[in-house]
Amino acid sequence: MRSIKPVQFKRMLKAISYLSLLGTLLGLLPAVALAAPPSPLDPASPAARSIANLHTITLIVATLVFLIVCGLLIYSLVRFRRKSANDPEPDQSFHGNTTLEVIWTIIPVGILATLLVLTYQTLQDISPDRPTQMTIRAIGKQWLWEIQYPDHNIKLTNQIRVPVNTDVKVEITSQDVIHSFWIPQMGGKKDAVPGYLSTTWFKADRLGTFHGQCAEYCGLAHSKMPIELVVLDQASFDLWAEATAEQQANASAQGELLFGTAGCAGCHAINGQGGQIGPELTNVYVDKGPDYIHESIVNPNAVLAAQCPTGACPAGIMPQNFSEILSEDDINSIIEYLKEVSGATE
Repeated sequence: MRSIKPVQFKRMLKAISYLSLLGTLLGLLPAVALAAPPSPLDPASPAARSIANLHTITLIVATLVFLIVCGLLIYSLVRFRRKSANDPEPDQSFHGNTTLEVIWTIIPVGILATLLVLTYQTLQDISPDRPTQMTIRAIGKQWLWEIQYPDHNIKLTNQIRVPVNTDVKVEITSQDVIHSFWIPQMGGKKDAVPGYLSTTWFKADRLGTFHGQCAEYCGLAHSKMPIELVVLDQASFDLWAEATAEQQANASAQGELLFGTAGCAGCHAINGQGGQIGPELTNVYVDKGPDYIHESIVNPNAVLAAQCPTGACPAGIMPQNFSEILSEDDINSIIEYLKEVSGATE
């Protein structure tokens, strides 16, 4: 049998010691030290708190198991190492210890059974099958979130506003490809699948602004799909909902809303804010006129712009079905909005 040279043994022992030290440090660091907002380790809802608690328990158990196994491994390497080439071979004529084997079988089974029970309880805590006080709908689109409030006749883009301590049901779907709705401090991820309505829920238990993101790669501007959740007190939410519903009844305001929810803002910028795929549209009404805007919406390949932020504007990059999903009134509202942002009076 080839013996391990002292130098090799020392290097191996040092490597194992470093790994054990690293595991110890990672296990002992507070969860908040490893978490930068938005983080699921800084929960602001009961569902997210259940997930964070399960994570913490699992991390502690895994760290203890890691330290015990590494400790026994290091002890065995030091205690039973072959000190020289002249040392005799270890005695191989031994049999297993039944008591030890039963113990090291029962302990892992007990750990796994405990984690199974805790996981089941967490799944019950985050289940959307519960009575809620408010319903919103999140529709994923390339590349934005359209947020609808059916009870308030309000639509938003990439923003949610809710009252504090209110059970909110979120109905999630997609208009095009698979997206993933996730606000880490509110709960787990939920996929937005075309043609399918999935649900989740959250109850924000503190005021503030919380950030999320589409968590499923969905194309070129995937990183431009943020979600901002603003949690207000009940009185402030009621005032906001009433004012917003009235404002969105205006034609220009409706056009601004559609510019976001229809996906225009995912590719086009207004005053430098928005997508960077198609040409900026701040002055398109003054430069080209309403007929050009109308034609570019219903038949985009017929009126290609000369230049886009990334180079020449290719045919087919703009969706070809706006004439099917937008009514004539919707298109006129968008034109009215672009007229307003351009500063045109007629």
